Amino acid sequence: MLNKKTSSLYYALIPFLLVINNSVFGQEEDSLRTINLDEVMVSANKTEKPLVELTVPAKIISKIEIESSGHSRLDEIISEQVGIVTVPGFGGSEGIQLQGIDPEYTLILIDGMPVIGRVAGILDLSRISLGSVERIEIIKGASSSLYGSEALGGVVNIITNKKKAEGFSKKIYYQYGTYNTQDMLADISYTKNRFSVYGNINQYSSDGYDLVEGDGQNTVEPFKNRTGGLGLSYDMKTLGSLDLNYKLFEEDRDGTIFITSPGVENKSETSENNISLKYQNELSKSVSLNIDLYKTGYVNKEEQIGANGVLNKNNFDQSLNRLDIRFKHSTSTGSYYTIGFGYDTETLERTNISVKPQHKSQFLYFQYDWNTNEKFNLVSGIRYDNHNKYSSQLSPKVSFKYDFSDDLSLKGSFGYGYKTPDFRQLYLNFSNSTSGYIVLGTSVINEVITELQSNNELTFYNELFTTDLTAENSNSYNLGLQYYATPDIPLEINLFRNNIFNLIETNIVGRKTNGQTIYSYSNVNKAFTQGIEIQGSWSPIKKLRIKGGYQLLYAKDLEAIEEFNSGTVYARDRITKQSFELKSNDYFGLYGRSRHQLNLGVNYYMNQNKDNINLRLNYRGKFALVDSNNNSFLDKYDTFIKGHILSNISFNKYITKNISLQLFIKNLLGYKDVINLLNNPGRTYSFKVIFNK
Repeated sequence: MLNKKTSSLYYALIPFLLVINNSVFGQEEDSLRTINLDEVMVSANKTEKPLVELTVPAKIISKIEIESSGHSRLDEIISEQVGIVTVPGFGGSEGIQLQGIDPEYTLILIDGMPVIGRVAGILDLSRISLGSVERIEIIKGASSSLYGSEALGGVVNIITNKKKAEGFSKKIYYQYGTYNTQDMLADISYTKNRFSVYGNINQYSSDGYDLVEGDGQNTVEPFKNRTGGLGLSYDMKTLGSLDLNYKLFEEDRDGTIFITSPGVENKSETSENNISLKYQNELSKSVSLNIDLYKTGYVNKEEQIGANGVLNKNNFDQSLNRLDIRFKHSTSTGSYYTIGFGYDTETLERTNISVKPQHKSQFLYFQYDWNTNEKFNLVSGIRYDNHNKYSSQLSPKVSFKYDFSDDLSLKGSFGYGYKTPDFRQLYLNFSNSTSGYIVLGTSVINEVITELQSNNELTFYNELFTTDLTAENSNSYNLGLQYYATPDIPLEINLFRNNIFNLIETNIVGRKTNGQTIYSYSNVNKAFTQGIEIQGSWSPIKKLRIKGGYQLLYAKDLEAIEEFNSGTVYARDRITKQSFELKSNDYFGLYGRSRHQLNLGVNYYMNQNKDNINLRLNYRGKFALVDSNNNSFLDKYDTFIKGHILSNISFNKYITKNISLQLFIKNLLGYKDVINLLNNPGRTYSFKVIFNK
C-alpha cells in the first residue's frame, strides 16, 4: 500500500481536476508544417533566448512533436533524438547516453529544478509523464558553469504546462495498449486577469512482460504509478510575480531494484514529493531578480516476502533543498550579464549505509552575454562550488556565434564539467552472501578493513585503491555550422569532443577468508568521446516534412589505447584456441556505444483538419555490453549486438476540432533481442482518445 499521507494528497487533487465546463476540448493552433524560428529556450543561459540565437548545441522537442508521436513517457520521445541513446537500468528503467557519455553525467531538470532518485547512477526517465509537458530542452556539452555537479555531459530540462489563455483550458486523454498498458490524464488550468491556477493527474499502469520463459520471473514486473501536480501563479504588477508548484509521484511495483537475492514475493513502493516557490521581479528597466526555492524528497521501500513473513527489506530515502538567487542586468547595447548564488543541502538514509550523510554546498556563478555587433555574440561564464565533502570546483565556459549572413552561422563552445562522488561511492557497506561479494564506499572502507584484519578475515588487501575520491571532470568542445536554405529548411553540423578525467571505477581491493571478494571505488580512468552530428529537415511539398540526423561516435579509454599500442593485449582464436596479439586498430572503444546512429522522421498531413501520419526510423549500429573474450577490453573479436532499426508510427485523426484519435505502433518492425536488450518487448500497439481545448 502507498503511504497514507501522500495518497491523500494525490486523491485531494481529483475534485479540482473534475471541474470542467461545457466546452469541448481541442488542439492548439501550432502545426508541424513549419519550424518556429522564434522558439525560446531558458536552459542554456537561465534566461529566455531564441533557439536560433544560442551559442551552444541545443534542441527543443516541441509540444506538437510530443503529442503527435504517440509516446507517453520521457525515455520514449528522447530516444528518437540525434546523438541520444537510451540505456537500460534495473527493473525496466531507462536513462540516456548523450554524445557517448553515460546517463549519470547528464543533469535532469523539471522546470529548472533537479530530479533525484538515481539507482547506480541512472535516473529512470520512464517515471516522467509527457501528458503535461510543454516542451523538452536539451543542452549538449558540459554545463557545470551554470548548473554545477551532474551537468558534465549536458542538461535535459522538462518544461511543464502552466499559464494558459484567459479562462479555462483543459486536456483529457485515455490510452490503452499491449500488456494491458493504460495511460490516463486530466489537466486543467484557469486564468483570470493576473491569477492562474493549474493542476493535473496522470495514472500509468502495465501488467509488465516476460521475454524469457521458464526463469521464474518477469522481465518487467507489473506496476502502477500516479503523477499529480498543483500550481498557483500571481502577477503582483510592480511587486513582481509568484509561482508556487507542488508535484507528486507514486508507484507500486511487483519487483525490487536494490534486493537482488531470489525470494517468494517482491514488492516495491516509490514516492516523490517536491515543492517549489519562484519569485520574479523587474527591479528597473535594466535589472531583474529571480529567486528559486526548492525542496524535493524521493523514497523507495522494498520488501521480499516468504511463507514465514518478510525475508528482506531495503529503504532508500533521499532529500534535496536548494536556494538559487540571481540578478540579470541588461545594457543599452543589447548585452546582459547574470550573477547568481545559493546553496544545496542533500541527505540520504539507506539500508547498507550506517551513517546519515549530509552534503552541503554553496555556489556562486556569473555569466556575460556580449553582443559585440550584429554578427558576433560571445557568452562567457564561470561558477564556483564550495562543498563540505570534497575540494572546491571552479567551472568556466565560453561560447560564441558568428553570423556570416542571415542564413549561415558558425558557433563554438568550450566548457568544464564535473560530477561529485555520490552517496553510494562514499558510504555504501553492502554484502551479498548469495553472489559472494562486498561493496564498500571510500568513507567506510578503512573502518571495515581494520575490523576484518583484527579478526583475521582477510587473505589479501590492496591499499592502492582506497584513497579519497575526487570529483570526475571533463573538458567539452563543440564547433558547428548552422545553415538555413529557407526559413523552414535548416541544416546543422556539429563537431564535438569530451575529454573526461578521474573517472570513478569499481575495483577489487581484497578478499575475505570465506572467498568473498571486496570491491571499492577509485579515480583511475581517462577517456574521451568525439564525433560529428548532422541534422536537418525538408518539405518537398506543403503537406510533407522529412527530417533526419546522423551521429558518428568514437568513445575510448586512453589507458586502453596505451595498452593496445604497447602490444600487451591478446585474444584467443575461438577455433584453434591459440592466443594472438591485438593491434591498435583492433580496439573498438567503450562498452555500450555505437559507432553509427541514424534517425529519420516523415510526417504527412492528409487534409486541412491536420490528420497526419508520423513515421520515425531509428538505426543504432553494433555495440557490445560485455567483454566476451576475457581480455578486459572491448575489441573487434568480442561478441557484438548487431545494428538494428527501431521504427515507430502514429496515426492522428481529428473527429472534430476538439476531439482526436490516435493509433500508435511502437517497434513496427518487431525487432527483439531477448538476451541483451531486455527493455524492448517487441512490437506493441496502443489506441488513444484525446479531448483538448
